[in-house]
Amino acid sequence: MVLTERQKKILLAVVKDYIESAEPVGSRTISKKYLPSLSPATIRNEMADLEEMGYFYQPHTSAGRVPTNKAYRYYVNAILSGEEKLTFDDYLFRELLNEAKEEIESLLRRIGKLISRTTDYISIIVALRSRESVIKKIELFRLDLMHALMIIVTEGGWVHHKLITLKEDMDEEEIEELGRYINEKLSGKSLGSLDEGFIRELIKKLEEYKGVCVEAIQALAEVRERFNSKVYLEGVTNILKLPEFKDVEKIRIVLEVLEEEDFMAKMLAELSRGENLKVIIGEENPIDRMKECSLVTASYSLGGKIMGILGIVGPTRMDYKRVISLMKAMTKFLESVEGGS
Repeated sequence: MVLTERQKKILLAVVKDYIESAEPVGSRTISKKYLPSLSPATIRNEMADLEEMGYFYQPHTSAGRVPTNKAYRYYVNAILSGEEKLTFDDYLFRELLNEAKEEIESLLRRIGKLISRTTDYISIIVALRSRESVIKKIELFRLDLMHALMIIVTEGGWVHHKLITLKEDMDEEEIEELGRYINEKLSGKSLGSLDEGFIRELIKKLEEYKGVCVEAIQALAEVRERFNSKVYLEGVTNILKLPEFKDVEKIRIVLEVLEEEDFMAKMLAELSRGENLKVIIGEENPIDRMKECSLVTASYSLGGKIMGILGIVGPTRMDYKRVISLMKAMTKFLESVEGGS
């Protein structure tokens, strides 16, 4: 059934007020705060019709109305279609801009904390680190007589450190020569191309530095193993503040899902496929254990390739307008940072 313009205004007003108050919304509240040109009686009649259409329910006969998932979906669609204007203060990015040159992993953790602090929900960031990531440079720095620090940097800004034991008689010139050779052979290669044959050939050519070279190759193997998806979870305790999660069992179920990192990474990747930004509300969630929650995901890309996914988990009574604004701004920021790294 097509909604009238008046019903649309009342529906959006009820959703907004309930998101803010977490209390059933009455017709007087809507008339006073949102639609003063309409009488409470007129609004009450329209709310009754909207309830019959499945947009509201009454927890008690004397209480106001509460939005259903159908009402939240209408509200979210209005935001995504531009009917509800998005606004977002960019002051949140000022502190991030100062940190934009740090390692990307540290930046992602900081962004996760900022998202959870700003929304009071749980933030999830999945970094999709491909084995096709290209090695940008490898450096060796002598620390003392017996040790050097090997630093591996990829084109995407990921940095890995490895402490390497040196031969007793290696001087500075030999270390520099070894560093130059390894860098020359590996710079520009993808991690996925470092197969056993390539590694054996490299070790053979560096037979005189075999011990050091083996440790260097082990460092590369560690990086390659680490280049699976990495999940950063922040603001888990925020769920305790929400009236929807006073039930300990509900909290336990949600936390169990969030702790399954591999599962969360695969789920967010699957849900984000084909769409830059996606909003999944309550019963729409394919995971039974998450049907009490809403999930907003946004992917950020570089050169047409998805580099990672941002996610926010909260109640169905989520402040969708603020969350969607924040997600759009964050993905834009991350793409600018990774593009300039």
